[in-house]
Amino acid sequence: MTFVKRPVAIVTLSFFSVYCITVSFASYVPSVLLAVIEVLCASCAFSGVLLNGKAKVAARYALAVLIGSLAALLFVSLIVFPSADSVSRLAGTKYEITGTVADVLWNSGETNCYDVEVSTVGGRKQSFDLSLVTKDAAEIGSVVRTVCRFESIKESDGFDLRRYYLSEGIVLSGYSTIVETIGRDDSLTYLAKRLNRTLSEKLRSGMSEESGGVADAVLLGNREGLSSRINRDFSRIGISHLLAISGMHISFIYFALNLFLKKIGVGKKKIALAVIAAMIFYMFLTGFSASVVRAALVCIFASLITVFGVSYDGITALGICGAAIVISEPYFALKPSFQMSFCAFLGCIAAASIIKKTGLSKKYGGFFKKLALRCAGVFVFSAVVVAFSLPVSLIYFDEVSLMAPLSNVVFIPAFSVILYLSAAVVVFSPVPFLYGASSFVADRAIGAVIYAARALSPIRHITVSLNYPFAPYIAVALSVLIIAAALSKKKGRAIISGLIVLCLVFYVTGAVVYHSGASERIVAVRCGNRNGDAILIISKGKTLICDFSPDDERAANSALYKMKDECFTELDAYLMSSYPEDISQSDNICDLAFPKTVYLLSPEAGQEKRRDSAKLFFEEKGIKTVEVGMGEGTLEFNGTKLSFFGAKISGGRGLFMKADGGGSSLAYFSSAANIHPDSYPMKLIGDNSAVMFGSSSSVALSFDPAKVFPGCDVYCFFYPDTVKYPLVKYAGEYGEVSVILN
Repeated sequence: MTFVKRPVAIVTLSFFSVYCITVSFASYVPSVLLAVIEVLCASCAFSGVLLNGKAKVAARYALAVLIGSLAALLFVSLIVFPSADSVSRLAGTKYEITGTVADVLWNSGETNCYDVEVSTVGGRKQSFDLSLVTKDAAEIGSVVRTVCRFESIKESDGFDLRRYYLSEGIVLSGYSTIVETIGRDDSLTYLAKRLNRTLSEKLRSGMSEESGGVADAVLLGNREGLSSRINRDFSRIGISHLLAISGMHISFIYFALNLFLKKIGVGKKKIALAVIAAMIFYMFLTGFSASVVRAALVCIFASLITVFGVSYDGITALGICGAAIVISEPYFALKPSFQMSFCAFLGCIAAASIIKKTGLSKKYGGFFKKLALRCAGVFVFSAVVVAFSLPVSLIYFDEVSLMAPLSNVVFIPAFSVILYLSAAVVVFSPVPFLYGASSFVADRAIGAVIYAARALSPIRHITVSLNYPFAPYIAVALSVLIIAAALSKKKGRAIISGLIVLCLVFYVTGAVVYHSGASERIVAVRCGNRNGDAILIISKGKTLICDFSPDDERAANSALYKMKDECFTELDAYLMSSYPEDISQSDNICDLAFPKTVYLLSPEAGQEKRRDSAKLFFEEKGIKTVEVGMGEGTLEFNGTKLSFFGAKISGGRGLFMKADGGGSSLAYFSSAANIHPDSYPMKLIGDNSAVMFGSSSSVALSFDPAKVFPGCDVYCFFYPDTVKYPLVKYAGEYGEVSVILN
């Protein structure tokens, strides 16, 4: 039996993969995953040739690939790109526009950014999505009119904002001072969004904050209520995918609805029509997120097959759904969630084939034997899906949890219960007694799951970085082996299973070896921007980021990315040396790394209230805070003593540290202004040390560092024209310097 049963699967998969590759490269977003999809498509075609061995089959498969590829290229060149070009010509112009506010992209104080579905430009009909930045407030679903200045979307501080906005269907940005609301959009899409908000409020009002946030995310797709700590805990044990509506959640709804309708005596065709209606409604309710659309379309496809009496084929369903989605939403292909969803579905198809061949799907024996077989099946299924998702993890997330296959065995059944309990809360909301009882039960059940995830998350080294030199090869090897296992006959499954196990062992062993090598690095420094720097300190396998940016989190973000490059996935501690007016900027630090401890350096004059706000902010998130003073040896981090000094001494904050038991040291000054050679901590600096002057000041050094620091490496992060001494090394405005202390 071939992996692909019908040529239509090859046509649609070829269309889907060629389209994705073309759009990605044209958008300057090359992705390994899309190449993997194309290879998968080709392997499916060749598998039919190799296993059937017939010339007619070979010709039919080759023709199918050709038709799908040509259709994709024609669609891109005749429809997608011309449409995008006509919109991009508006950049640099100013017109009156009308449109509907589809979503809130971000808000910062008095400034808001909305996703606006534009309907007219300068009085003429034109349809596209725009990110509109304005000081005026507007509600989702309101029809607005404004005079807008259009601009092209550009990168923001190293973040590919253009790619992100394109994946959301947004092709231009715009700026406006006055936004006038002229009506309300009562279309089905916005009625569904308002219903979503109403149900969300009902769902969360009867539970604790954390439990309500999880229920809202699992049932309605609203992830705003998920705390940073929950995201971190679930990510560490490899089950963060359970917090986003995906094929698993849709399948729970699909099977529950089928079972209920069968029990009340509804016929197969009527059940199929009811499922189709339910899936369409659920897509509207959850805002057409990528994973929901993919999974719902597969269920609709399966139901239509039932109506017309045709046998179901997963690969054909995948190809048709993928082609349908990118035709309706051309830039959906750039979404990481979309790519992850399709990779996971391919993994599900391969896993189902492997489980069937190994006999894990059979139901025989006593209760415990059946339970053991079911758990083993879930473990194998999860491991295969994780392997298929490795390319996406490699590209976007840089890490993968080795606990995922084991965690899924326990947490997937638990989340099926959570989904049904959350649905019960919504259904029973009109009846106060039943609403209170169902909310109580759901709250306790979700609380227990959160507690279990939190108890497992502190286990060290369960998450490994994918930044190792051999990681791409291992990811490709795993995918190839699993495809081979799915295509193989029974005789070859033992050999292939053994190769998969050896591959995993090699991956894990190599990760541990590489991680232990990386932990020998004692300190690495990452310069942020003109407004400040952040220093990443790696001491005996533990990480600390010292943030010397006065009002900007970008330097700390750069240090976080550097930490991941060094193959560390956990931030042990974070030190704030100054306190911004808007402490919510630190949300990103919590979302990306969630430090175990936050050190708060003694505030400058007038910043005491800001320090107190920062302390409260982190403690509310469940993060331990420790206040640190100035002076020599004021902080000991994993055996290494750090000394901090302030503006009164050196004209800028900084630190001095010395390797534990070694002779070399590092001195960092956030500002090069008013530094005197005779001041503390200049006297602490000895030979064989690194001295760094930060980017907060463009004032040139008032002394020759070669005379003051003989035998030391001196770096500066400000403008090169201010460096008057030949032995001072210019590290660049966004430069990076790594130092090993010994």
